[in-house]
This record gives sequence, C-alpha cells and structure tokens, in this order.
Amino acid sequence: MQSLVFDDLIIQSLIIQSQVGLFRNNRFIVYFFEIPGISNVEVLTFNAIQVQIPDITVETERKVINNIPFYYLKERSDADLQITFLDDNNQTIRKLFDSWIKQGYDFLNLKRGYIDDICCEKVQIRTYTDKSTLSTSYDEFTKVFPYKINDINLDKTSEGELIYTTVNFKSRLHILK
Repeated sequence: MQSLVFDDLIIQSLIIQSQVGLFRNNRFIVYFFEIPGISNVEVLTFNAIQVQIPDITVETERKVINNIPFYYLKERSDADLQITFLDDNNQTIRKLFDSWIKQGYDFLNLKRGYIDDICCEKVQIRTYTDKSTLSTSYDEFTKVFPYKINDINLDKTSEGELIYTTVNFKSRLHILK
C-alpha cells in the first residue's frame, strides 16, 4: 500500500510537468549587465555552451548542551561561477574577457585597479521553459568580475574540433530569484 505522501508527490509531479514544465539543463542564456569598459552596450547576451552554477554551502557549528547536539548556521559561501563560450577564429570572446581583466590588473603597464571598478553590475543565468519562453525563476549574480581565463588546448591530432573559452568569475552575491 502506497502512502498518502507518495501519492501527493506523484500528483504534484504531474501538475509540474503539465503546467510549468520540467527544468532542462540544455536551454539557457546568459545576460551580462553593464560591463565596465563597454559603454555602448547595456546588456550583453551570450548563448554559452556550458554554465557551472556554483554550489551554495552554509557552514555549521555543533554545540552539545546537556548531551544534546545543536547545530548553528554560521556563514554562507558560494563557489565561483564558470561559463564556457564557443569562440570564433578571432578569439573575440577570449579577447573580451582578457580586456575586462586588464582593466583591473594590467601587468604590461603595471597598473592595478579596485575590484569595484571592474565589476559587472549583475549576471543572470536564465533558462527556457520551452524553446522560446524564458522561465520566471533564474540565478542572479551581483558585482561579478572575471579572474581566470582557462587554458585552451591546441592539438594537431584533434582535427575539426571547436575551440571553447572557459572563464571563471567571482561574485559578491548569488540569489535564486
């Protein structure tokens, strides 16, 4: 005999599938709002190949009072955001993020800036409920800046493979809206 809770979960699952649709990991778009140094564009939109939305961890502390364990939440920490882009022959994506990083740290001219001077106001990772409708919920990152452009592997034996540019970002705040 099934439990009522299990029956409720099955019904809830059917309602989700018929009304809102299931969350799919291959339908998404990335918006960058107000990137420093790109004054003529308010929002840059990317059809990224892959997004690694960071995990959220809340550090806990254990206290034992009268032999009963209690747990307290201490601090939240988010891992870094990682986005992989398909790049062109001119390495346009790689150059964009390289020039963004150089605004904060230009090793050729020995210039360093402040993080707040190079932060993008926000980045949104939006998913689609179907092929053309954006979901109402999304991940938003505020005060975002790139700090690492990952290596690109050039290999004469891998004929015809596409080149991807992967960039790691730090952010001040990550919210699921």
